Amino acid sequence: MTEIVFSIVIPLYNKEQTIDRAIESILNQSYDKFEIIIVDDGSTDNSLEKAKNYEDSRIKIYKQKNNGVSSARNKGIEKAKYNYIGFLDADDMWKKNFLKEIVFLINKYPDRGLYATGYEFHLENNSTELAEYSNLSQDFRGEIRNYFKYTLNNPLISASSVVIPKKTFKEVGFFDNSLAFGEDLDMWFRIALEKSLAFTNKSLAIYYQNASDRACNRDISMEKDFIKKIISNMDFYKSSKNSFNNEYIKTLFVRRIKSLILSNKRKEARYVLHNLNSRLKYLYYIISYIPNFIIILLLNLKKKIRND
Repeated sequence: MTEIVFSIVIPLYNKEQTIDRAIESILNQSYDKFEIIIVDDGSTDNSLEKAKNYEDSRIKIYKQKNNGVSSARNKGIEKAKYNYIGFLDADDMWKKNFLKEIVFLINKYPDRGLYATGYEFHLENNSTELAEYSNLSQDFRGEIRNYFKYTLNNPLISASSVVIPKKTFKEVGFFDNSLAFGEDLDMWFRIALEKSLAFTNKSLAIYYQNASDRACNRDISMEKDFIKKIISNMDFYKSSKNSFNNEYIKTLFVRRIKSLILSNKRKEARYVLHNLNSRLKYLYYIISYIPNFIIILLLNLKKKIRND
């Protein structure tokens, strides 16, 4: 059996507070066959200096002008020495057995489009919450042939819980440099249209939801939003005969509409609404004209009723 060695790509931009945590979570893996490729995307803080403090021959550091996370990941893919490329955002971390579990999946399910584990959210109050997926048992460990069926509640895959074979990128392309929001969802979508996946529902990655500079916390133009790309290329994204494909697109649209409304981007929300094929379309149109303080009041009331 051929030994599996990983190339692990960390896109780095102004993460001086968290880059140590990310790097050390890789160095502390129970499976130690890897290289770490850090691509500094024009950081203006001490992130790069912190990364350089590690005296480990497995760590390679590259610099580029600020071109965005997709560009940084793509450069890491191009520099990768090995066939299995893992991704870890500089905000996040892996648990000790992440790579060991991925090795099991690769050996059990060779030639899949990607390999991933479950993950958990680290919340602002320092508590954690497991990501829960549609129609998937808590002890699932196997092949996923219908990605869209299982990703309606939460994305099945995060950009910090996934390993992708090099040949997958040759088949579906690299991360889309034109996207600043949802570039990872776009990649999983393109892979899932072509190939099956291998997945374990063990939570072996931690996603820090309150981390600075998350795409969900930034003011991003609709022109750089994955939703706009779907709207502009609807025939491609609906090309699957799988009914869950269209249901997943609806789910993405509704999530984005809610986010845009709560961010007071009403014009953008109505643009997405215009392209939403759902019975809820007109309800959200009405909500898009309600002031935010009333929406937040109603949401808090709903939460209180549920807790009581």
